[in-house]
Amino acid sequence: MVRLVSCARRVCTNGELGVTLGDRLAQLAKGRRTALPRQRTLLDTKDWSYGLLSESGKTILRRLSIFAGAFSLGAACAIAAFGGLSIKAVEDGVGNLVAKSRLSLERDHNLLLYRMLDTTREYFGHADM
Repeated sequence: MVRLVSCARRVCTNGELGVTLGDRLAQLAKGRRTALPRQRTLLDTKDWSYGLLSESGKTILRRLSIFAGAFSLGAACAIAAFGGLSIKAVEDGVGNLVAKSRLSLERDHNLLLYRMLDTTREYFGHADM
């Protein structure tokens, strides 16, 4: 993010930069033309990464994007286990999403909690799902 601000500062005033940084994905929608297509912008990377997931993984990730903070596996199952997805499928899917770094895992005392990056959550508001 520091590199982004440094680059953006060259073309924006402080006030303009503050406004544009409020929308992470829009600010990162331009990239180098010489980069691989999936590496040109954050949106391109998110699209590419999302495309690598199984259909159940995509469904689980979309459903879990409602959580603004940390959530338990039980909460994930309560939100995502319907419409053909069993609790076991959601548990396995959450584990796969952690293994693929789409979700992070944190320990709070004796609880295991999961979290989605804000940019990943915001992606679902921009992407054509």
